[in-house]
Amino acid sequence: SKRTTLVCGDVTTLHDLNALYGLTNDDTSSNNGQPMPNVNRLPLTTVIVNNGGGAIFSFLPISKHGQDVGFEEYWGTPTRN
Repeated sequence: SKRTTLVCGDVTTLHDLNALYGLTNDDTSSNNGQPMPNVNRLPLTTVIVNNGGGAIFSFLPISKHGQDVGFEEYWGTPTRN
């Protein structure tokens, strides 16, 4: 199998951390308490970029109203760099 590289931002990683954990091979719930064999797993390299986080919401139409609607307070997702 060919190696895959995943590049994602800091807030995306925090949001999807459980999904990334689900890619590991230690799910014992569906195999009578035994670890699942490492078959059908693709090699994955994950690169996490500390990019100040969560700017995707700035694409919402409400963002153009900014402080008038408290956009940053309610929709912004800043992280500490």
